[in-house]
Amino acid sequence: MQIISFQFILFFIIISILHYSVSQRFRWITLLAASIYFYTRSTNYLFDSLMLSGLILINYFTAIAIFRDVNRFRRKLALAFCITLNILPIFLYKAGLHPVPDVSTFFLLVPLGLSFVTFTQISYIIDAYTRKTHPEKHIGIYSLYVLFFPKIASGPIERAKNMLHQLKAKNSFDETRVSSGIRLVLWGAFKKTLIVPLLALFVNHAYGSPQNHAGLVLAAATLFYTFQIYYDFSAYTDIAIGLARILGYNLSQNFRLPYFADSIAEFWKRWHITLSSWTRDYIYIPLGGNRVTVPRHYLNILVVFLVIGLWHGFELTFITWGLLHASAMIFTFMISGIRARMTSKLGLAKNSSLMRALGIAATFLFVAFSWIFFRAYTLSDAVYIATHMFSLTGKGSLPYLIEFFGAYELLIGIAAIVIVELIHSLQHSGKPFFQKLPVWARWATYLIAAWAVILALQLADSVEDQFIYQRF
Repeated sequence: MQIISFQFILFFIIISILHYSVSQRFRWITLLAASIYFYTRSTNYLFDSLMLSGLILINYFTAIAIFRDVNRFRRKLALAFCITLNILPIFLYKAGLHPVPDVSTFFLLVPLGLSFVTFTQISYIIDAYTRKTHPEKHIGIYSLYVLFFPKIASGPIERAKNMLHQLKAKNSFDETRVSSGIRLVLWGAFKKTLIVPLLALFVNHAYGSPQNHAGLVLAAATLFYTFQIYYDFSAYTDIAIGLARILGYNLSQNFRLPYFADSIAEFWKRWHITLSSWTRDYIYIPLGGNRVTVPRHYLNILVVFLVIGLWHGFELTFITWGLLHASAMIFTFMISGIRARMTSKLGLAKNSSLMRALGIAATFLFVAFSWIFFRAYTLSDAVYIATHMFSLTGKGSLPYLIEFFGAYELLIGIAAIVIVELIHSLQHSGKPFFQKLPVWARWATYLIAAWAVILALQLADSVEDQFIYQRF
């Protein structure tokens, strides 16, 4: 079941009515049943559902046993066993070892939200081991925490300390909260059904056969992909947060204007926040973080980004993408002293507007360049694009770019990016700009957005088939 579909809209309306109709004591049953239904309707094989059910049971009982046990060796052994068991499906599925024969496509290969579910449960079991979180004794609540349908496909990766108490707390229908959730859902659906497909047209045309293009065509396609993947992923996050908000729950923010980061370190504090904070807390800090020797510190960074690359897939493109970010992070640490001395000699304050602007530009260009390796079908395609996107003659020239994509189409694509970024900036400003509009203006916006989404759903066979991050 696609989360942007008429089928899902009907499903969610029914669940919302039931959720607020039943007693608080039994709401978890409604949500768990809805989550199980959503997952089984969205996965391809019964085996995947059975595997996830088995892991939920194992993690539930192991967390309780680890928390209670006083024997250090047994606790460590149980933790290692449980983490291995959780990671094993990722390795098997993404290495192409699906237990069901004759699986020919990647999308059929990996179960819905496999990595998100895995990282959710690993964080839970580690927190139980370190006794940062009391294990949930109610198996139904724990199962709902893992399977909660708004977030299961593409996150956010929620920690137990944020979700478990919410699933047990009393909440009542709040009109302001519900309207806020609806706005987020509409905004996410608008981005996904209109903006993302528009940008995908440019990207797919160039990246489908990169050897036929050069220069500005490849550069423009890379630029459009930089925003396509952001809008696609943030659209799902907006929808997930909005759906949860309608039901009375708060999910974590996953993005905070990432392309306005002035360093690669800040970028990862703004991009896929729940993943970067997860790797920081469960990999980087346990390895020693920056409280070790310089070579060891750099190795820790390398390990973290290698894991992030592998989290997305075992292809060389994803691994290279992760290593590029690791290299950029390490390079930033290596030149930090030189950079401080240079800015001092030039009389520039570290946080001056000029330095920040230069940092934002440099970070954005690097991140956009690195997306080549994330998007390309093969490493050879990525290398070709990276080495041929600076040619400005022939098929890399401005006239060819305009002829290939179309002048009006390019202007529409750029205008769409500018408008979305402006709205994102207003959203993150903390000012209730939308609520200050007249009632007629707000309702006109709702209706136009809803009409546009419905029209897009009717005209398209599917909404880009699925969200990009559902593959992971």
